[in-house]
Amino acid sequence: MNTKLLKKVLASTLALSMILPIGVVNADKQNTQQKEKLQQTTRISGKDRITTSVEISKSAYTTSENVVLASGFNFADALSAGQLASALDAPLLLSSQDKLDSQTKNEIERLKAKKVYVVGGDNAISKTGIDTNLQSSNINVTRLEGQDRYSTSQKVMEKTKEIINPEYLLIASGKNFPDALAATGFFVNHKSVMVLSDGLTYPQSNLQEIAIGGKNQLPLKGFKGKRVSGKDRYETALEIAKLSFDKNNNAILASGQVFADSLSAVSLTKKHNAPIILTQSNSLTENAKKYLNGKNVFIVGGEKTVVNKIMTNITTEERAKIASFNLEEEIEKILAKKKNNDNINLEKEIERILAKNQAYQNLIIKQEVEKALSGKQIGKSTNLEKEIEKILDKKQSNQNIDLEKEINRVITKRRAKDDIDASEKTIANAKKKIVQYNDELKKYKENPSNIKKQELKLKKMQEETEQYEERYKSDKADAIKKLEETNRNISLLDYRLKEGAFAFFEWAGEKYPEQKKNADEALSILNEYYKKGDIKKTSGDATSYENLLASFDLYNQLNKVKRDFNYHDVDTNLTIMAKAMVSCNRNVYSSNKNTFSITEDLYSGEKNPIEYWYNDGKAVLDELKKIEGKYYNYPEYIAKDLARKEYKRIHGKESVIGILVELLYSDDNFIAIARNTSKNSSYNTFCLNAESDEVSEKPKSKHDWNFDKYKRVTDEYYLLHDKEDAENWIKRVESDKKEREKEMEDLKNHEDYETHRIRELIKITEDDIARWEKSLKKDKQTYDKLK
Repeated sequence: MNTKLLKKVLASTLALSMILPIGVVNADKQNTQQKEKLQQTTRISGKDRITTSVEISKSAYTTSENVVLASGFNFADALSAGQLASALDAPLLLSSQDKLDSQTKNEIERLKAKKVYVVGGDNAISKTGIDTNLQSSNINVTRLEGQDRYSTSQKVMEKTKEIINPEYLLIASGKNFPDALAATGFFVNHKSVMVLSDGLTYPQSNLQEIAIGGKNQLPLKGFKGKRVSGKDRYETALEIAKLSFDKNNNAILASGQVFADSLSAVSLTKKHNAPIILTQSNSLTENAKKYLNGKNVFIVGGEKTVVNKIMTNITTEERAKIASFNLEEEIEKILAKKKNNDNINLEKEIERILAKNQAYQNLIIKQEVEKALSGKQIGKSTNLEKEIEKILDKKQSNQNIDLEKEINRVITKRRAKDDIDASEKTIANAKKKIVQYNDELKKYKENPSNIKKQELKLKKMQEETEQYEERYKSDKADAIKKLEETNRNISLLDYRLKEGAFAFFEWAGEKYPEQKKNADEALSILNEYYKKGDIKKTSGDATSYENLLASFDLYNQLNKVKRDFNYHDVDTNLTIMAKAMVSCNRNVYSSNKNTFSITEDLYSGEKNPIEYWYNDGKAVLDELKKIEGKYYNYPEYIAKDLARKEYKRIHGKESVIGILVELLYSDDNFIAIARNTSKNSSYNTFCLNAESDEVSEKPKSKHDWNFDKYKRVTDEYYLLHDKEDAENWIKRVESDKKEREKEMEDLKNHEDYETHRIRELIKITEDDIARWEKSLKKDKQTYDKLK
């Protein structure tokens, strides 16, 4: 390293050491010895969360008449239990869900406990597995539980109130554990209880209310009390500590990331008059380190939860600063500035960045930060640093070197080498994967259990072959029939659109054999009057396709009106529809009325004809309906007759309700409405025809007319869609058959879904390797040009 750079490194290292807290970079032996006298660190942990709670209990209590027990796997109930443990000055022990762990039971016996408060419902901590076991040892068991974590916390709060006379109510989120855990330190010096909240609601009280946590996670609608919070869970814990303790020499350090070991930390707060400070697993925040300086620290949990050198490791903020530093990016920033400003001393700036990089490397090595961080962010830069130093040395001896160009070349080469290294590593890992997949495939295929399953499945499929073939033939026949029917409908489309009602009656007779006679008679009526000139087969004629659809729509509107009466649907048939069309045409073309000896009514205009006819007698009908309701115990026809008689008695006249309403009020009529639009687009003629079921020569059986079916077979879009569906149906039937045959063949060769899955993974990985190797070849060519 050149002399100028060495000076820069020393200066940067000194500057960094000045801004870092005491105990991080200060290697002075005397200060270290002084610090050890002022601060002692003690770890309390077990092999798991259950034994950790036992070890905490042993460290804090020799005996205890009471014990609080909660699930070690449901943080909410354990957090609620902390206030009760503090109020009782009793240990908080954790348990498995379905049984009382032997370590927990032994600790309860050691404590000579007479009463155990179990917090949580049966799903969280089993009644048969826990309560019964304790009661068999003559221990009094009180269970505190609610329907959910929030009601359980209220139950615990109420029980705690019975023991102390609280002044404060703490409110913490029940959705996460850190804030509520840290809040338990407040119980030590303040008579207080705590409830968990869903973030919006909490039980009202006459106590001084303190919300623990920020408004984002705990908005608390209508809350007007005090709020304690920091920028994150670690800062919130510090704020709670400052609020809870004026002077304290001790602190409990627990994980703010994993709740397993932290839940029972409340048992230490009272004994050591200490708050709970939260930390990440391998680094404290700067504020936490300052707060803990000079205090005795009790670390809760194992080394995986909180590392041994947590007190001397660099802080979270320092870690972030180092992790964000990238030598290549920093140099590129300087080069970019140089392009915009020729006055920048490039050599000086590069030396400054190299010095900063070296200082960070020294700091990481000195503080023994984990290898992952060092390797990822700083270690990569070592070779790059050396190459740039060589360029700087050449620059000092030869002023003609283009420093910017040379550094750019080195960085580009380094990037290319990084790409090559990364690609080679990726390819190597992928090849290992293929070996693993092939090994997995071999083991699976040779597994006797798998072979037996495959043989049994094959046997079952063989036994079902005959039944499957029958189903296959049936499905294929149905699909072909559907396709043929759709193709026929497509071929008839133009004809049906042109022929209107004539085509519809033909279709209805074919589609519904039981209506064939009715359809033939309807066609006979149309043909008779077509010959007479009363049907013209024009676009405005009542028999046209558009006006046929209007008849369908009017029929559906009639049904809606009748359903509003809570009556059955309107009845219609094909002959009454044909008669309505003829009547409508004759009224328009020749002003002939009452063509048929049946009910007939006309309306001409722009309004909806049903509204016109219906409003004629609606008021009378409404009153009849009201009267009819009084006779709900009678048969419907008797109730209607009694209603008419009572109406006449009240008003002294008959209940005239108009033709349409009268028809709808009756259940023995066939009704149809036709439309003729020959005059103009806005002035239409509508004709209502109806005939009694008693005089009609049509079959008495009623038919559920779904006119949408005919609309579908006369709509090109739906027909093409139906054709595609039918063709896909045939393909699917054939495909299913082939897949079944393939599956049976695979089973004979001990192949199944799992072997196909593994083979697919092998293929995908091989394709990836081929693509990566092609890219790697190009990267190597680029790199060779840069050497």
